[in-house]
Amino acid sequence: MPCRALKGGLERGNSMKYSARSLKIVGVSCFCGISLCLCLSAPAAGKAGASKETGKRLSAQGIRLEQEKRLALRSLEDLRFLLSLVETERGELGKEIDAIALLEVPDREADLRQIAELFDSYGDWLKENEAEFDTDLATLSSGNMVLDAQWPGRYAAMATEFKKFASQLTAMAQGFNAEGKRLAALIDRRRLLQGKISALEEQISNITRNPADRSKDSRDNNETNRLRVKLRTVQNEFSTIPRAHEDILKHYFCVEERARAEAVWMAAKSDEYAFLGNVTATITGSSARKRPAVEAAISRLRRVNEQMTNRMKKRIDAIDRKQSMVSPAGTLQELQRSGELHNLYLNQKQRYEQYINRLKAQAGALEADLSELLGQQ
Repeated sequence: MPCRALKGGLERGNSMKYSARSLKIVGVSCFCGISLCLCLSAPAAGKAGASKETGKRLSAQGIRLEQEKRLALRSLEDLRFLLSLVETERGELGKEIDAIALLEVPDREADLRQIAELFDSYGDWLKENEAEFDTDLATLSSGNMVLDAQWPGRYAAMATEFKKFASQLTAMAQGFNAEGKRLAALIDRRRLLQGKISALEEQISNITRNPADRSKDSRDNNETNRLRVKLRTVQNEFSTIPRAHEDILKHYFCVEERARAEAVWMAAKSDEYAFLGNVTATITGSSARKRPAVEAAISRLRRVNEQMTNRMKKRIDAIDRKQSMVSPAGTLQELQRSGELHNLYLNQKQRYEQYINRLKAQAGALEADLSELLGQQ
């Protein structure tokens, strides 16, 4: 029995010794495991944080890319809309030139071709810009930024070019107006002289109608001679004045109206693109993307869009008044000019009605772009 007790005590002692050692080993293992986990998790957390920051940068760049893509797409749509208007005007001018009769004055064809040549230059410029925006859109759609796409400067340059075309058309309209007034003055002067000639001839006829009375008074002879001298003077002046048909006056009124209407249109497009330059400075410029600047741009966008819409509505009202005054009367040529004037006013009205809808859509798209900037802040 004493031996068994001693043996049991030794076994319990060894067991306790082994247990303490096991606990020490387990503790060391746990400590090493925790340390390893911490060592491994630290770089992983850093890498995850870096990935998150990179993702944010890519997201901002992606938003910028989409905004510029939308700018290019809207610009392309507008240029193609303008090109369609150019083709319509070219077609109308071509019909009018082809319809010119052989006996009509040659100035009419020359005036119409002058307008057509300006439309050719304007259309070529629109096509050049269309090609540039088309290239930019392809680049942006491939995921690459357009490095030289300075939107504010580009729109400002286009606004300047629209203004140049407006100035050329205004000068052209002034030239047509001056020529029309010159011809009207000649027609009035010829009409006045024709009336004087008729009156003088009638006076001379009344004096010379009764030879018996004429022989009794030498004063009648003197008066007749005086009237004949005056008649020759008036006839000489009448012969020096070029003859102009009255129906040419309506032609000059038509071409003046066409040139002036296009000048007003170009001026409106110039103002639109100048404002686009200001808005895109906020959308694409990193320094102008602060909340106060964006909110101010939204307010300005709404105000300018309302002003331009009211401006176009007033233009439509003016066209309606002019159209109501077109009177289909007179010679065959005057009737033709009245028809051309009616078509001009109708096309202009439809153009401005379409333009109001386009302005509304464009303002909504630009405001969405600006609101997107506010959402990023």
